[in-house]
Amino acid sequence: MRNTIGVLPSQDIKSMISSGMITSKVKIPEGNIQPGSIDLRLGQGEMIRLPGIFSPEMDDIADFARKMCDKANFYRRPLTDEGFVLETGVPYLVPNEEVLDLGEYFSGRANPKSTSGRNNLQVRLVCNCHPEFDSIPAGYKGPTYNIIKANSYPIRIKAGQTFNQVRFANGRMSDCRLAPHQLEMEHKKHGLVFDLKGRKILSKNLKMTGSSLVLTANLKNVEEDKPAVLKAKDSSQHCLSYASKNVPLEDFFEEVKPSKEGFIPLSKGGFYILSTNEAVAVPPYLCCEMVDYNSGIGEFRSHYAGFFDPGWGCNPIHHKVLGTPAVLEIIPHEDILLWHGSPVCCMEYFYMTEIPPVVYGDAGNNYHLQAGPRTAKQFISTKWNMN
Repeated sequence: MRNTIGVLPSQDIKSMISSGMITSKVKIPEGNIQPGSIDLRLGQGEMIRLPGIFSPEMDDIADFARKMCDKANFYRRPLTDEGFVLETGVPYLVPNEEVLDLGEYFSGRANPKSTSGRNNLQVRLVCNCHPEFDSIPAGYKGPTYNIIKANSYPIRIKAGQTFNQVRFANGRMSDCRLAPHQLEMEHKKHGLVFDLKGRKILSKNLKMTGSSLVLTANLKNVEEDKPAVLKAKDSSQHCLSYASKNVPLEDFFEEVKPSKEGFIPLSKGGFYILSTNEAVAVPPYLCCEMVDYNSGIGEFRSHYAGFFDPGWGCNPIHHKVLGTPAVLEIIPHEDILLWHGSPVCCMEYFYMTEIPPVVYGDAGNNYHLQAGPRTAKQFISTKWNMN
């Protein structure tokens, strides 16, 4: 059965490509089409160093960025296959390879990919004549760009690599979101949130705020040889190649253990990787986005990445709902004491127009069925079990 309003599945994204709504000078790889989203590639256009972040509401973002760059005597250069090193704390404007020509009824929303977020790589999609980051208005026609900033360590990037993903909706994205009573119904019917032993959380114990499910922090080791919390080191002397594998994790991260009182001090400006104390499931006919909880519990960002494709936390063979913890990428804006079980983020669910033929995990995705604070795919640890 097909819903009139909802997020478009992979088969519809393929139709958008074949009909010219998504175009590229370089063929779009099949592997970039996910169950409920498409990975955008960095293009070989001009990469522009920016003096700061700006609201993207001008007619020609790239032209405005060039003028800002030249006025500040910064450099701009083509991004090639050879790559370029992002300096820490410096934003760059980079064009995406894909160009959009959406019909008047289709809108889009972008999220950084999991690997981007776990490297503290801030990626914001912008498009011409639209003032919001990570939002594509209905009927948009033209290029999209990313404002990229490496916050913890220098990172070498290349043209063709993917740093964010976009999902499209037939209608407004907000119209696809499950209302509170629909969340309760879906949880009762199939299960959306579980404890770490795989038991569905009772409906009466489900934590909700508005149209979102509330998740909490896990500061306890899931396994004896697996840390509960990792903090990025001052690694300015190390440069991570985004294309690399088997990079020693200990060069970039260190373990943080709770105090005897049971809390972890989060330092302003630090970067912490931990996981939720609940396991999340996304049935194949839904998708999900992590959103911030409430600044009333402290000023911090809980994540950069945040989109969960249909099938997340489900068995890849028979799609039985099991649940998988979500990984948090916390950046405090002030010094905070974080306790085990503190609320840290919310999950919003959205209806798909149709179930995709292949769901998350069927193709062996990097973070499927992760346990605990799984780091980015570039890293390997000789000290800890990071699976």
